Amino acid sequence: MKERMHGLEIYPDIRNKSVFYYGPGDVEIQRDETGKPNILFLNMRNIGTAATGNQGKMSFKSLLDIALRYHFPSSGQLDSIRADLKTRCNCKPELKAMAVRKMNAVLVYALIGDEKNAKPAATGKDIHIESAEEEREGEEGFWNERTMSASLDPFSAQALAAAFDKGQVLMSIGYAIYADGFASDSSTAKVSFSGDLAGMMDSLVFGDEDQAEPDTSTHIALVKSNVLSVVADLKKYPGILKKVDMNELWAPPAYAALDIRCYDFNNALRDDLYAKKVEVEAAGMDGRPVKQSVSFFSGSPDVYTEGVRFKYAVRMDKPYKYRVVEIKNDAAPLFGKWIQRNDWHTIIDVTTKL
Repeated sequence: MKERMHGLEIYPDIRNKSVFYYGPGDVEIQRDETGKPNILFLNMRNIGTAATGNQGKMSFKSLLDIALRYHFPSSGQLDSIRADLKTRCNCKPELKAMAVRKMNAVLVYALIGDEKNAKPAATGKDIHIESAEEEREGEEGFWNERTMSASLDPFSAQALAAAFDKGQVLMSIGYAIYADGFASDSSTAKVSFSGDLAGMMDSLVFGDEDQAEPDTSTHIALVKSNVLSVVADLKKYPGILKKVDMNELWAPPAYAALDIRCYDFNNALRDDLYAKKVEVEAAGMDGRPVKQSVSFFSGSPDVYTEGVRFKYAVRMDKPYKYRVVEIKNDAAPLFGKWIQRNDWHTIIDVTTKL
């Protein structure tokens, strides 16, 4: 049974009476010192090439990156909770951050003053949460900063770009956070939403298949849901929107992004692994290889998609290669074979095939 203490939701461990977990707080959008929201909308248009046989045909790969920040509780809050728990349970309590299993999100947008006609930008599998570079160490519990990346279809991308061109855009992000646990107290899931996000958030929260499991079994339970809004003012912050055109004569070498997915830990497929590392190598502009890597950790099962962003310019007209390194709990790392790819727009799925 959860309990609210000093501004935090506290959950007892069902096996160890001296262990308690505190739930997640609110999430907000990162801003710099000038107040600019950390948002990047990259609208990339490819008119095709003769080499690929689609010369003159328009295709789009548009990404919307929004940097999120989580508020950690203060040390004073945690100390006060420990003191109360110590008195209550007559023990030395161990207070831990609840390990987040997954985070679902929906994204809608509208022009300022026209919120009634809000349009969906992305939801479900089109949105994934990436960990920050400095946080890819497999720490359990809550994250500090992460990036929400939304892959937009051509129609949504063009509509959103047109909205940005008109000036101020209001974007709302609805999110639901899940963790492993018992659902004996189902009050957390009884959340109602109003306004433009109502339908999508109801589907996001109540339509999750995990919620259909009996309350008496351990499963992935909803522990937090909320909506946050932000105004993206292109007139005030023009750097939010970037448009890139590509053709057979020119491709921006600085733009190199690959999506890598691994569901081993999110779906509890490999309890023998501590982490799975993916190493990627591409041809640099000077002919030398440029290497980048991302890792998925058993302690962060909610991160199952990562974006490889090369730090240096690479040749996107050349193939790249990658390999998977399995880091086990009780054995030496297992290095997989290098796999070569020519298509820079294909998702790399390194999930273990069972």
